[in-house]
Amino acid sequence: MTESVSLIDVTKLYRLSLLRRKIGVEGLSLSAESGQILGVLGPNGSGKSTTFKLLLGFLRPTSGNILVRGEPLSTATRRHIGYLPENPRFPGFIFADQALKYYGHLHGLSGAVLDKKCAELLELVGLKHAAHERVRGFSKGMGQRLAIAQSLLNDPSLLIFDEPMSGLDPVGRIEVRDLIRKVHERFPQATILLSTHILSDAENLCSHIALLRKGKLVRHGAMTEVLKSPAQNFQVVIRGVSAEARPKWEKEWGAIDGPMGLQLRVHGVKDLERCLHLAQDEGDEVVDVSSEKVSLERALFQETAEVTP
Repeated sequence: MTESVSLIDVTKLYRLSLLRRKIGVEGLSLSAESGQILGVLGPNGSGKSTTFKLLLGFLRPTSGNILVRGEPLSTATRRHIGYLPENPRFPGFIFADQALKYYGHLHGLSGAVLDKKCAELLELVGLKHAAHERVRGFSKGMGQRLAIAQSLLNDPSLLIFDEPMSGLDPVGRIEVRDLIRKVHERFPQATILLSTHILSDAENLCSHIALLRKGKLVRHGAMTEVLKSPAQNFQVVIRGVSAEARPKWEKEWGAIDGPMGLQLRVHGVKDLERCLHLAQDEGDEVVDVSSEKVSLERALFQETAEVTP
């Protein structure tokens, strides 16, 4: 796979006064490959918004380089970027398809090509029925879906979604989350950068994550690696344990009843080997052995020490 976007040793300093400066991001090196959904996460003030503004060209870095599709960020490369702001706004008096056509004209689309593109995107985001409804009557979720459609007009290779689930009720969150999956399926080569404070959504959607703290990158990697338990703990399920032997399992591994049998929490590889040997000696059936993972919320807390677990 090729890198769709790269930040190389990027620093952004905000000048507060003649002598005072504030760090937006510092020495940030981060990349994402085509097809990845990268969650850019961190507490408030960690540099997420600064990072997105730098990628969009809204801010210029104090130092460092930004590459999109292997080329320096420029007006030409920004044409390959789709953007969903945290709080998208459309004029309330226009219709949904008019809104898309307006932005389509900005991308250089027109005529039958634009009409077809707008119809396809409205169907993709589930707003085909509302194509000729005024935006002022849209719910928060409908407005968010229209904004996602707008971000796709230029068939982008890089999508930046800033807090796409912000302010939505549980049903709206699920709808937008499912829509992002659908967008990923429709544009499998596009890279999606996603920021969210709802860590369960990031855990469900993202293939990779980048954790920021005070403008610096503290963790970057595949979601599966980030969620691995650092102590190599395991969940073991066994069946056929006799009433006489059960207290031993409970004392040693805190065994509890589960849907498939007795569930044990085993600490480390050596302890796992001892547990499996004992089950074999006792004639018990080992139903399942799985590596325990930590939640994304716990991983973020461990890395930043600023988020309540």
